[in-house]
Amino acid sequence: MPSFSRPAPPSIPRSIFLSPHPDDAVLSCGGTIYRLAENGYRPIVITLFGGDRPIGAPLSEFARELHQRWQLGDEAPAARRDEDRAACDKLGAMLIQLPFADAVYRVEPITQRCLYDSEEAIFGPVRESDIIGRVAEALQSKLRLAGSSVRVFVPLTAGQHVDHVIVRAAAERLKIDLDYYEDYPYAENPDRMQHVWGPAPDARDAEWRSEMVELSETALAAKISAFLCHSSQISTFYRDDDEAAQRLRAYALAVGQGQPAERFWRRR
Repeated sequence: MPSFSRPAPPSIPRSIFLSPHPDDAVLSCGGTIYRLAENGYRPIVITLFGGDRPIGAPLSEFARELHQRWQLGDEAPAARRDEDRAACDKLGAMLIQLPFADAVYRVEPITQRCLYDSEEAIFGPVRESDIIGRVAEALQSKLRLAGSSVRVFVPLTAGQHVDHVIVRAAAERLKIDLDYYEDYPYAENPDRMQHVWGPAPDARDAEWRSEMVELSETALAAKISAFLCHSSQISTFYRDDDEAAQRLRAYALAVGQGQPAERFWRRR
């Protein structure tokens, strides 16, 4: 992974960050996105699961509880898309929003049963037989429009949120080289990364290599500021804005061993 402290050569591929939800790419890759934009290579963020809930679909009690926590009404997806645009504007990224609904809104087509109606369900197995294929098809179409030279960043699936799992699986179906990012804040807990590397003690180092992007103070501040645009999501992981900023900074410093950084992974 190159450091973006100076302009890259003209042949640099267009960087595309696949974000399962509106805040994921910012939380995990916001500093790198900012550095690319700072050097004139406007990156693209593709948010996949920020679409409206299916027309007429019931809203589960779990989804209602989330709306209450987020302090958003039934139009929560539209509000989150607005946050997404504001955050990407701060980072200088081009934003593409796909119409797939968040897992908490998806239903079984015939019975209209909510497929992911609990905390356990959204961190459980994928319950839709065709969703990975449909997402892969939509991604292939968007990547084709981005040009022949692209570099695609996808979640490692730390935490195993079902939408993160779908995005990674869909991207891997495209048979292209991928860079994997650490799904923050799940990656704060090493135990939530263990399934990525497998049970063998040396599996990670045998199969994966990591690369760092060092972040300037300006880039780290931009990342934090961009995430705070997602005001509805602060309460999901943090007490308040200050704790969010402190933990984002602490993780960046831990990754870079004292120098703020973001870490990406590639298969050997």
